[in-house]
Amino acid sequence: MGFVKRPNILIVEDDIPLAEAYKSALEELRYTVVLADSPSLAISRIKNQTFDLILLDLHLRSGNGVQILDVLVAESHEDPEYRVAPVILTSGQIEEGQIIEYRDYIKGALVKPFQLDTLIEKVQTLL
Repeated sequence: MGFVKRPNILIVEDDIPLAEAYKSALEELRYTVVLADSPSLAISRIKNQTFDLILLDLHLRSGNGVQILDVLVAESHEDPEYRVAPVILTSGQIEEGQIIEYRDYIKGALVKPFQLDTLIEKVQTLL
């Protein structure tokens, strides 16, 4: 029997109880989940690990999720071999003008509040 790699998901969310709820629901489905509660921690994780999917809150207390999108774009331009993980935005308010330049990276958006079933469906569709 061969080893099956579990998809690795980065959740960038500064509402810790909410992030833990997402993590718990996704781990039940056998995903590996890593949390980051700030842009700086998320950027560090992105530079040091490979992710299959990123759930990204745009409005973080300690910064803006767009900073993280900028890093993904920069990484992909610096290294043609760099595979950018698809991004699902999660936010209370998502303005299309704010994110249009990242459309190649953003594969979905969930406006808070949303049901965990909706999140799971979106994740399963992309993975």
